[in-house]
Amino acid sequence: MEYRFSEIDPIVIVDDDHSSFWTSAIWGSGTIGVPVINDDPVEKEKGIESGRIVVGTGIGARWRIYHT
Repeated sequence: MEYRFSEIDPIVIVDDDHSSFWTSAIWGSGTIGVPVINDDPVEKEKGIESGRIVVGTGIGARWRIYHT
C-alpha cells in the first residue's frame, strides 16, 4: 500500500524545539530504524536550532514523523 501525505500543500514554518514537537514511527518488516529527532544548534536557517532526523538500521519497512 502506498502511503499518501495527509497535507496536500503544507506550509513550512521555521521554529525551534523540534524534538518535542515531532513524533517518529516505523511500520512493516524491513531494515529501517525508528527516526531519531534532535535539535541541532549548529546547522540552521533561522532561530536557535533546526531539527535533525537520523534514520539508522532496524526492523521497519517505512518511517514517518508526525505531530498532532
